[in-house]
Amino acid sequence: MVPHPAVTVGGMTCPSEVKQHVEEALGNDPRKALVAVRQLAVVDLPWLEERAVRLARADGYTWARLGRLLQKSRQAVRKRFGEIDGAPQPPPFRASSHDDLVIGSWSRARADVRRRQEFADLGPDDAVPW
Repeated sequence: MVPHPAVTVGGMTCPSEVKQHVEEALGNDPRKALVAVRQLAVVDLPWLEERAVRLARADGYTWARLGRLLQKSRQAVRKRFGEIDGAPQPPPFRASSHDDLVIGSWSRARADVRRRQEFADLGPDDAVPW
Protein backbone atom coordinates (compact mmCIF):
# COMPACT_ATOMS: atom_id res chain seq x y z
CA MET A 1 0.00 0.00 0.00
CA VAL A 2 1.26 3.49 -0.86
CA PRO A 3 1.74 5.72 2.21
CA HIS A 4 -0.69 8.61 2.52
CA PRO A 5 0.93 11.95 1.59
CA ALA A 6 1.16 14.53 4.34
CA VAL A 7 -1.49 17.21 4.12
CA THR A 8 -0.25 20.75 4.67
CA VAL A 9 -2.19 23.08 6.97
CA GLY A 10 -0.96 26.56 7.73
CA GLY A 11 2.55 25.75 6.56
CA MET A 12 2.90 22.70 8.85
CA THR A 13 2.19 19.12 8.03
CA CYS A 14 -0.21 17.34 10.32
CA PRO A 15 2.17 14.42 11.05
CA SER A 16 4.80 16.89 12.30
CA GLU A 17 2.21 18.54 14.55
CA VAL A 18 1.24 15.17 16.01
CA LYS A 19 4.92 14.36 16.62
CA GLN A 20 5.38 17.76 18.25
CA HIS A 21 2.39 17.14 20.54
CA VAL A 22 3.77 13.73 21.56
CA GLU A 23 7.19 15.24 22.29
CA GLU A 24 5.63 18.02 24.36
CA ALA A 25 3.49 15.49 26.25
CA LEU A 26 6.67 13.56 27.12
CA GLY A 27 8.58 16.72 28.05
CA ASN A 28 9.39 18.18 31.45
CA ASP A 29 7.14 21.27 31.30
CA PRO A 30 3.83 20.27 32.96
CA ARG A 31 1.81 23.06 31.31
CA LYS A 32 2.99 22.14 27.81
CA ALA A 33 2.49 18.45 28.58
CA LEU A 34 -1.12 18.95 29.68
CA VAL A 35 -1.96 21.16 26.69
CA ALA A 36 -0.34 18.65 24.33
CA VAL A 37 -2.20 15.69 25.86
CA ARG A 38 -5.49 17.57 25.50
CA GLN A 39 -4.68 18.37 21.84
CA LEU A 40 -3.80 14.74 21.17
CA ALA A 41 -6.96 13.41 22.81
CA VAL A 42 -9.44 15.90 21.37
CA VAL A 43 -8.12 16.63 17.86
CA ASP A 44 -5.21 14.44 16.78
CA LEU A 45 -6.34 10.95 17.81
CA PRO A 46 -9.89 11.20 16.39
CA TRP A 47 -8.44 12.54 13.14
CA LEU A 48 -5.85 9.75 13.01
CA GLU A 49 -8.52 7.11 13.70
CA GLU A 50 -10.74 8.49 10.92
CA ARG A 51 -7.76 8.65 8.57
CA ALA A 52 -6.91 5.01 9.30
CA VAL A 53 -10.53 3.95 8.70
CA ARG A 54 -10.55 5.87 5.39
CA LEU A 55 -7.35 4.11 4.31
CA ALA A 56 -8.75 0.73 5.30
CA ARG A 57 -12.08 1.31 3.51
CA ALA A 58 -10.21 2.45 0.38
CA ASP A 59 -8.22 -0.79 0.60
CA GLY A 60 -11.41 -2.88 0.78
CA TYR A 61 -11.64 -3.66 4.49
CA THR A 62 -15.10 -4.71 5.67
CA TRP A 63 -16.87 -3.16 8.65
CA ALA A 64 -16.46 -6.47 10.52
CA ARG A 65 -12.70 -6.48 9.96
CA LEU A 66 -12.45 -2.84 11.05
CA GLY A 67 -14.46 -3.66 14.16
CA ARG A 68 -12.12 -6.51 15.08
CA LEU A 69 -9.03 -4.33 14.57
CA LEU A 70 -10.48 -1.42 16.57
CA GLN A 71 -11.87 -3.82 19.23
CA LYS A 72 -15.40 -2.56 18.71
CA SER A 73 -18.47 -4.10 17.21
CA ARG A 74 -19.04 -3.98 13.47
CA GLN A 75 -22.21 -1.99 14.08
CA ALA A 76 -20.48 0.58 16.30
CA VAL A 77 -17.75 1.19 13.73
CA ARG A 78 -20.23 1.46 10.87
CA LYS A 79 -22.45 3.82 12.86
CA ARG A 80 -19.52 6.11 13.63
CA PHE A 81 -17.76 6.00 10.25
CA GLY A 82 -20.61 4.97 7.93
CA GLU A 83 -20.31 8.01 5.65
CA ILE A 84 -16.66 7.28 4.88
CA ASP A 85 -16.11 6.14 1.33
CA GLY A 86 -12.33 5.83 1.39
CA ALA A 87 -11.58 9.32 0.12
CA PRO A 88 -8.70 11.09 1.89
CA GLN A 89 -9.75 13.62 4.50
CA PRO A 90 -7.71 16.74 5.29
CA PRO A 91 -6.86 17.43 8.91
CA PRO A 92 -9.06 19.84 10.84
CA PHE A 93 -8.24 23.52 10.36
CA ARG A 94 -6.15 25.08 13.05
CA ALA A 95 -5.29 28.77 13.34
CA SER A 96 -1.73 29.38 12.21
CA SER A 97 -0.59 31.18 15.33
CA HIS A 98 -1.57 33.36 18.24
CA ASP A 99 -0.34 36.38 16.25
CA ASP A 100 -2.92 35.69 13.51
CA LEU A 101 -5.71 35.66 16.10
CA VAL A 102 -4.50 38.92 17.66
CA ILE A 103 -4.17 40.65 14.28
CA GLY A 104 -7.66 39.50 13.26
CA SER A 105 -9.15 40.79 16.50
CA TRP A 106 -7.33 44.10 16.14
CA SER A 107 -8.50 44.50 12.51
CA ARG A 108 -12.14 43.91 13.49
CA ALA A 109 -11.88 46.46 16.33
CA ARG A 110 -10.31 49.03 13.98
CA ALA A 111 -13.07 48.51 11.39
CA ASP A 112 -15.70 48.97 14.12
CA VAL A 113 -14.12 52.28 15.17
CA ARG A 114 -14.10 53.48 11.54
CA ARG A 115 -17.80 52.58 11.13
CA ARG A 116 -18.72 54.41 14.33
CA GLN A 117 -16.79 57.51 13.23
CA GLU A 118 -18.37 57.45 9.78
CA PHE A 119 -21.92 57.39 11.15
CA ALA A 120 -21.30 59.53 14.27
CA ASP A 121 -22.52 62.81 12.71
CA LEU A 122 -25.78 61.33 11.40
CA GLY A 123 -28.89 62.53 13.14
CA PRO A 124 -31.65 60.22 14.44
CA ASP A 125 -33.81 60.93 11.36
CA ASP A 126 -31.02 60.45 8.80
CA ALA A 127 -31.05 57.35 6.65
CA VAL A 128 -28.08 55.03 7.02
CA PRO A 129 -26.62 54.24 3.57
CA TRP A 130 -26.20 50.49 3.27
